[in-house]
Amino acid sequence: MLEILASKIRNVEEIKGLPFQNMTNNKSIKIVHHADDCTNLLRNAKSLKKLLKLISEFSEVAGPKPNLKKPECLLTVSFRNMYADEKT
Repeated sequence: MLEILASKIRNVEEIKGLPFQNMTNNKSIKIVHHADDCTNLLRNAKSLKKLLKLISEFSEVAGPKPNLKKPECLLTVSFRNMYADEKT
């Protein structure tokens, strides 16, 4: 079930992943997953909002709900500044 969601995340253009120097064709990494755990690598707050909306919609249709006690978030300084700008 997670692979279906992961595939959707990879294909949504509005969700921007993190680019890496060795990636070809302007690709970026958006999601890394194993079994029932996943890590999302997002470029900005807009991508995070889109991801959360996508997960909510997926949960309504597919059934499994995310464990909201488990998520963790690591923000970089530039990400925090972007998020602060979007709140105004």
